[in-house]
Order: sequence, then C-alpha cells, then structure tokens
Amino acid sequence: MRRLIVVAAMIAVILAAVAIFSKVETVSVEGNHRYGAEEILAVSELEPGGNLWTASERAVRASVKSAFPYIADVQLIRKFPDTLIIRVTEAEPAAKIQLPDGTFALISADGTVLSVEESIVTEGIMLTGLTITECIPGHTLSVDESSTETLNYVKELLQQLREYDLLGRVTYLQASIVNPKFDLDGKYVVEIGTRNGTDDKLSMLIRTLGELQDSERGRIVLSVRGEAHFIPN
Repeated sequence: MRRLIVVAAMIAVILAAVAIFSKVETVSVEGNHRYGAEEILAVSELEPGGNLWTASERAVRASVKSAFPYIADVQLIRKFPDTLIIRVTEAEPAAKIQLPDGTFALISADGTVLSVEESIVTEGIMLTGLTITECIPGHTLSVDESSTETLNYVKELLQQLREYDLLGRVTYLQASIVNPKFDLDGKYVVEIGTRNGTDDKLSMLIRTLGELQDSERGRIVLSVRGEAHFIPN
C-alpha cells in the first residue's frame, strides 16, 4: 500500500511538472493568405496560457474550416517547449458555375463551395451542365438527383486535370456523364467520353498534344478506349 501511495505521488508530481512546463507562450498561424492570422486565432480559441499537449487538433480544424470556406485543411503543430502553430492549407478555386439567381459560385476540385460572387470572376473553369439545388460556402455543392453522378465525374476530372497540370489551360467544361467536353488552350475541344479510364485518357491527351503543331486547331476525341483522335477544324 505504501508503495502505491509513493507511485501515485510521483505520478502527480510528474503531471504537475508537465502542466507547468508545457504552458503555451506563443500561438501563430502559417499558410494563410486569404484570411488574417488574427481572424484564424480568434476562431481557434487557442491562446497563450493553455497547455501544449491538451490542445485539440480536431476541435481547431473543425472550428477553423467551418468559419473559413477557403481553408481546406488544418494541422496543429506543437513546437516544444511553448509554441503552437496552426498550419492551414488553402483551397484553390477550380471552377465557377452560374446559379439561377445570376450569381456565380466558386468551387474547389473536390466540389466544396468556396464563395458566391455577385458577378463573374476570372478564377476557375466555367462549368455548365449541372442542376444546382443548394450552394452554401464551406459545404459541398448540392445538385439535383439527376446530376449526382455527373457531379462525381466532374470532381474526379477536375482533380485529374490539376494533377496533370492542365487545369489552368482550360476555360470551360461542359459536364456530362456520357461525354464531358472542355476547351484547351483556346485551340482544342477535348471530348473525354465516359468515366471509365479517365486517367489513361488524359495520358493519351498529353501524348497527342506533343504530336500536334502549334498552328493546328480542332477536336481531340478520347472517348475510344486506347486511342486518341484529332479532328482538325
């Protein structure tokens, strides 16, 4: 019994020491461009005087992402002995879509609504072909049931266009579950066909672009599996 009391006392001393020597002195923000550090700090509710180890990354992530639609992810970095760093990753607009009331929604590649603008903006691909039912910044774009699979295809395509470094070269995307089309460099209309093998089709597109002359204009049809067809204007 005496040994248990001694062990319990030692644990209490250690915990007290951890609490004392893990006191947060500095909280900072990294990776922010669209939002001020003070805004993010206020929402996070982290402040000097708290404990370095008990601060909850999950809680900070939830509160910051809820308040700021352009923030895609949040990490809480503990820097011993006394610093907390809120490291944010901001989403980039991938597409814009005109809403029934004439405003324009900017969305990220994963379909998150980033903002709703009164007039058209230069950022993002012009996206058509979806029936929108709800558009709330910070939430995934909601579409009619008939457009659900089309939206899933669009999100996959936007992410792959970004991975192939093609997103900035596209100005419009006509969404379709059967054969979406997009322009490329203002010179080509690319028809990509059904959702199967999208990654392979974009690889074919890259190879085809390397074979074309700069002066050529026309359609690039990727809907035939394993082949790309260039049809000049």
